[in-house]
Amino acid sequence: MIIGHKKQRDLFTKMIANNRIPHALLFSGYEKIGKRSIAINLAKSLICENVNGPCMNCNACLLSEKGVHPDLIIVSSLKKEIIIDQIRELSRQLSFKPYSSSVKVAIIDDAHLMNQQAQNSLLKLLEEPGDSSVIILVSDHPEILLPTIRSRVQIVKFFPVDKNEIRSHLKSANCQEDLIEGIVSFSFGKPGVALDLLFDPGKIEVRRKKVNELINIISPESRFHLRFDYVKKISEDPELVGILNIWLSYFRALFLEKIKGNKKVVYSVDRLRNILLEIEESIYLLSKTNVNNKMVLENLIMEL
Repeated sequence: MIIGHKKQRDLFTKMIANNRIPHALLFSGYEKIGKRSIAINLAKSLICENVNGPCMNCNACLLSEKGVHPDLIIVSSLKKEIIIDQIRELSRQLSFKPYSSSVKVAIIDDAHLMNQQAQNSLLKLLEEPGDSSVIILVSDHPEILLPTIRSRVQIVKFFPVDKNEIRSHLKSANCQEDLIEGIVSFSFGKPGVALDLLFDPGKIEVRRKKVNELINIISPESRFHLRFDYVKKISEDPELVGILNIWLSYFRALFLEKIKGNKKVVYSVDRLRNILLEIEESIYLLSKTNVNNKMVLENLIMEL
């Protein structure tokens, strides 16, 4: 199910109709915002045997849905990293002519997890694009990619989806009425999170609890030592990155409210922008490196 991002989807429809698909694209935006789903949908459209694909009925669509179409290649990280051998293998596969479609489509998921060698190898591939291949990079942290890579791709940004659109999709999916507002509120405009909460409603209360803990710990009334007690507690949580993503979503919601002129938001726009950057940096460090969790959180909590 694809929720939102009509502007981006219309752009791809126009590109396909005009036969002007770039040889390389970069989908950027927050985690679970829908980038990967739309990348796969675009790939299916390009591979589909019918003009207005994906039809989900032709042999190409059925193979793509099963993940076995030879013209659709998906590269994913191995142990938090994409290595050079994976990009070399991708290059080898793209060197062959398409099996049954007009193009081969490669999706590099979490492209920011490519190590330096892998990025350099990809750069060579982008410098000599094939006539019958399309590469789609999907990334939560595009700033980590080499500038030379970013300069050779068309960047398509994805933003949080309007609450009303998420609410409408939940109703069309026959979601229980008493769950809808909780899902809308705590998905923070991320369709992937909304679907997670739809299939596991128990997570709504978990997210509500994490947001309330955050509000309490950063309040002016919160004792300094309580902040660090909380840091110690969550630094050992296996879902730590998920918790920080909830924080990120919460502060981004405040940021959007502040821009709209909501005077109840006590933070300034610049302050919120800096907080968002600090949380994003912390998420990256915890996801990509072997840094000490407690140290990262202590530095972060000082900024909130």
